[in-house]
Amino acid sequence: MRKFLGNIVYVPIIDSIIDRFGMFKPRPQPINDADELWLMNNTAFRNPLKPNEWLAEFVACFFQHNTGDKPAKDIADFLHTLGIVKGEAAERIAAKQIELFLNVIQPGRTLELQVNGPLGGTLNLGPAGTNGISSNILPFPNLVSYEGNQVITNAGKLPSGYGQLNGFETMSTVFAEPTGWGVISDIDDTIKVTKVNSRIELLKHIFTLPSEPVAGTANLYGNILDVALNRPAWFYLSASPYNLYPSISTFLKDNRYPLGTLILRDMSWQELEAFIYKSLTEHTKEYKVDRISKIHGWFPDRKMVLIGDSTQKDPEVYGEVYKKFPGWIKAIYIRQVSGVDERVEKELNSAARFEKAFAGVPKGVWRVYPDLGQIQEHLDALITAEGH
Repeated sequence: MRKFLGNIVYVPIIDSIIDRFGMFKPRPQPINDADELWLMNNTAFRNPLKPNEWLAEFVACFFQHNTGDKPAKDIADFLHTLGIVKGEAAERIAAKQIELFLNVIQPGRTLELQVNGPLGGTLNLGPAGTNGISSNILPFPNLVSYEGNQVITNAGKLPSGYGQLNGFETMSTVFAEPTGWGVISDIDDTIKVTKVNSRIELLKHIFTLPSEPVAGTANLYGNILDVALNRPAWFYLSASPYNLYPSISTFLKDNRYPLGTLILRDMSWQELEAFIYKSLTEHTKEYKVDRISKIHGWFPDRKMVLIGDSTQKDPEVYGEVYKKFPGWIKAIYIRQVSGVDERVEKELNSAARFEKAFAGVPKGVWRVYPDLGQIQEHLDALITAEGH
């Protein structure tokens, strides 16, 4: 595979070395017409020191436009020739997904963001780090007042001649008050079929197959949980690499999951397959505990429901976070995944595993279900006990 990538591989490797040792800080430059921009949806929270001020983490990713298109098509065609990718539809999906990983990153980029139309003011994002990502926690301009559950659209100010729009030059902000409910949900094998327990099936579902929701979860999230919990703040937390943001966010939107913040992993790569597999399987516990801790910092007084599955470390993550922040988490729901690798699943789905993961967590808090649709009875009892 490396021969197809040429200099496209060289750039991220060198970039990773530079970033690690602090050898180079990119010079800030505004986004230009040869760039590609991804803006990520976010959730705004009130500043605890200034209750009338709203804050949010703004994340933007910058790439050289279209630099991955040709090598991605070459790789997909090669895989099709080998019989690994079968059919024209699968080849198109593979080329599109692989391209997400091959576009050259643009360090140092800055962007002026138009907030909520012409009357909302602007924010300056960036500069992007050596990974091509900028992340800034910023206050909203005090030109328009906002309230909880409000949703606004923000747009990057693009230079004249900017390339073909990809749909991610705009982003949504959901405003969430300090109190109420919140949901933190895993994605892979919780709401999206990925089959993480099989490397071959995992790669198929990422690179060659259309995204498929876990049966019943879109209805559960959109028509049951969102209503029962009175429009909670939604966070979708995945160990998938951030390069998959366009495909995962499109999956959430197309299947009508509630609008929320999608949190993905920034991870350097050298070999595409190893990058994907390691991102989803290595150090996921530490990564997820860190990200959930950040959410707690934004919403310490919300009542949280955590949803995950048995394939990775969700039980261990959720058990640790429950004890780290006493009283914050009100329910934990785990989907018991089976039918992929019976040998691995025997241990992952064992009662001993769940008892160990949730040691110190009251049994009335956590539940394991073959089908997440079975949570209704426990959810009703939770609402009765905690209030709407």
